[in-house]
Amino acid sequence: MFLEVSRWLAEHEGYRVSMVGRKAEPINRLIDNLNVKTKITPLLVDYTNSTAFREKLDWGIQQNGPIDLV
Repeated sequence: MFLEVSRWLAEHEGYRVSMVGRKAEPINRLIDNLNVKTKITPLLVDYTNSTAFREKLDWGIQQNGPIDLV
């Protein structure tokens, strides 16, 4: 469901979507099937590591701007 919501937001609503995940494969599969590949930014990180998670979120904000929707 998460992948489909991300796809819909990127393709139909024009959002820039940052996807947090520990495994690249599901995110890369989604990106490969999108019409608007540049609208998805994968944030691959072990989100149980709070320091690494925060650093990756900060990087995503630098790339795409502030977070509007969670």
